[in-house]
Amino acid sequence: MDTLASGFDNNAPITRGYLQWRCRRGMKELDVMLVQFLEKHFDELSPDQLRHFDRFLDEPDTRIWQWLLGRSQPENPVYQHFVDAIRALT
Repeated sequence: MDTLASGFDNNAPITRGYLQWRCRRGMKELDVMLVQFLEKHFDELSPDQLRHFDRFLDEPDTRIWQWLLGRSQPENPVYQHFVDAIRALT
């Protein structure tokens, strides 16, 4: 079994509820944007994309916020896809 430092099984399916909980951040504006993205796109995302989004949520709030404001760009092209999709909702 492949487990993460948090103790979660890395191969277990990622649920909507788990990601909704992870979208709760220190900034209300960020919470709203992330949850809005999740609600709109959860059913379209593959298991791999859900794992990438889970990793995206490991990034610090300030970094994600800078990406969403267009002040910087993530090096990871998968993260850029999330940033573009989130920004398209605003």
